[in-house]
Amino acid sequence: SKKNITTFKEGGFLNLNKTLYLGLGGANGSQGWRGVWDGRYIYSPQQFNILYDHQTDPHETRNLINSQIHTDILKKMKHSLLTMAEKTGDPMLPFLKG
Repeated sequence: SKKNITTFKEGGFLNLNKTLYLGLGGANGSQGWRGVWDGRYIYSPQQFNILYDHQTDPHETRNLINSQIHTDILKKMKHSLLTMAEKTGDPMLPFLKG
């Protein structure tokens, strides 16, 4: 539902359907960081390009971004990130789309 949707705010986060949308910087549309966390996995594209499983790797030592086993999780997290960026009017959306 749209009741949980707000405009993206610098340094903020948004909880939508039990997924957190995280962001730092980038209010001008570039040079920021964005990520999503679903309570288990955290994903961030761009220069970091990470996917970590906080259940099995809470200290983020094994990046799963290229793991064939986690392909479906990665697709889900990418979709969540783009959906939340679109719904909040995040100025970094063009950069997140690549």
